[in-house]
Amino acid sequence: MEILQVMVVDDEPDMRDAVERTLSGFVHRDEETGYSVGFHVMHAGSAERAWELAVTVKPDIMLLDHGLPGMTGIELLEKIAKEALDILVIVITGYATLANAVQATKLGAFDFLTKPFTPEELQSVVRKSVEHIALQRQISRIAEERRSIRYEFLTSLVDQLKDPMSAVEEALQAIGDPERGADPAERQVATEQSLARLEGMRKLIYDLLDLTRIESGRRKRNLVQVDVAAIARRAAEAISGLAVPAGIPVEVHAPSSLEMLADADEVEIIINKLLSNAVSFNRLGGTVEISCDRCDEAVVIAVRDTGIGMTEEETDLLFREFSRVRNSKTIDIPGSGLGLSAVKRLAELYDGSVEVESEPDVGSTFTVTLLDRKTFVDNEFYDREAPGWWSDTENPLLMMRYMMNPVRFAYVIRRLVERSYEFRGRRALDIGCGGGFLTEEIARFGIEATGIDPSAPSLVTARSHARALNLHIDYQEGVGEALLFPDNHFDLVFCVDVLEHVSDYRKVIEEISRVLAPGGFFFFETVNRTIVSYLIVDFFMQRFPLTRMVPRGIHNWRYFIRPEELRRALEANGMSVQDMTGVRPGASFLSRLPRLRALGRDALSVRELCSIVRCRESAVKSLCYVGYARKTR
Repeated sequence: MEILQVMVVDDEPDMRDAVERTLSGFVHRDEETGYSVGFHVMHAGSAERAWELAVTVKPDIMLLDHGLPGMTGIELLEKIAKEALDILVIVITGYATLANAVQATKLGAFDFLTKPFTPEELQSVVRKSVEHIALQRQISRIAEERRSIRYEFLTSLVDQLKDPMSAVEEALQAIGDPERGADPAERQVATEQSLARLEGMRKLIYDLLDLTRIESGRRKRNLVQVDVAAIARRAAEAISGLAVPAGIPVEVHAPSSLEMLADADEVEIIINKLLSNAVSFNRLGGTVEISCDRCDEAVVIAVRDTGIGMTEEETDLLFREFSRVRNSKTIDIPGSGLGLSAVKRLAELYDGSVEVESEPDVGSTFTVTLLDRKTFVDNEFYDREAPGWWSDTENPLLMMRYMMNPVRFAYVIRRLVERSYEFRGRRALDIGCGGGFLTEEIARFGIEATGIDPSAPSLVTARSHARALNLHIDYQEGVGEALLFPDNHFDLVFCVDVLEHVSDYRKVIEEISRVLAPGGFFFFETVNRTIVSYLIVDFFMQRFPLTRMVPRGIHNWRYFIRPEELRRALEANGMSVQDMTGVRPGASFLSRLPRLRALGRDALSVRELCSIVRCRESAVKSLCYVGYARKTR
């Protein structure tokens, strides 16, 4: 069990003693990891004494009274911030005001406790502090690992390029030497060696570019229904130029059509790299087979060869960058050691995997499993409904406009006002902007607004409506998983009613953190994964005939996100959650079921429905929740 140092700074001895009694026997346990934390409490009766201890003892957590005699708590907080001491500060105050909260937050205070507080309240805020400290340490470890990986990567890259360049240089010198270059046979050998080395370098560069595009997320993904079987057949035909001269037939076993929601280029890269390896590392007269089939909700691609095979130790190294099987059988086979790394990264984009079975001198089988998420955002629905974004005619988009957006925007503005936020001149990004409901509200505050959405017809409507109101908004087609903007570009990012639809919400969070400037704010709203959300959002709103309001397939309960899951993803990407608040219908949904039945009979309009169940903030997060996080510096 780890012991964290807690310093309580208060001029009242009874308060210091009460804090020590509450925390001395308190142990925080993380149920997922089994990690336990206890606390050692030290006292300081003044800010001056606390500063002396802080620079020597360096406590992990400081409970700091706001109204101290002499040096105030705010002044001590300023000194801690100026010296960049790694102390998580919780401000204790008996007269909390908005101005004090704003000032302390700007100076780096993590949270507040208002006197008088209960032992449970103290333990709760300390528990949150411990979780934050643990995540920050994890982030630091990851950053250090990334630096180490980058060094190893560059070192390996230099090694991979150095030998081919030396070989080409030596061959050119031989060709240019009057004595050696006069022999046509020797000149031919040197030329062929140079071309072979250059081909190896070209393959390295292309593989490196593929891997970089995948890992950076800069490449825009185009998720559509693609035919994996057709891609496999085209790839097998393309590889025949390499396979036929070696007497290696390439057989394809696949149904006439095998569709899944994917990026066609990504599937092509996976299949091409596996087939290329199967031919290159085969034997003369060997065989290659590729099979594609569906298994439950996944598409499985398997490539089998009768080549040189590998030992178990060799297969363990396969998916690392620049890692190749090096032995007497592979010494003359060109390769970068990056192809299988790219295959693994692409499979992970689909929550999939890559497995390999191999036996020396018998052959290898590589199996890639890609999850076919059939319930991503139904962009065809938004494309069909695009003209009705700003229309008051009957359509499901009215629920977004009149039922949900008022509570979302009110929450955003109130939180920014509480922060004394200066709007004008700021840059904001609205991810999944649709027709521009929220984007226009943002732009009216003098914010330089940008909206992105994968539905091109919806953006046509958004641009037209903004022009009519003389609002200058930059609308771009794009997806949250690959934001085509520079690092640290936006002061504000909004992502409402999006995260529960995307292919990988963690990737969206990662991209948001990248484009959000240090100190910037990220506002989110999404659906919780509970039995309540299943009944209301999935069953009643989509499937039950008498209450169905939106097309089936718009939402899938399994992709809803629990608050703790979202919190972990945000903090893992350098964003500190400032608040999460529940959102629920303003009237009891179940008590209004008789009225909702009228909707199924077309006796109740969508606009009337919105007036009945217009959403509001709530302490209960069992249905939906809204919140915001701040990117740490």
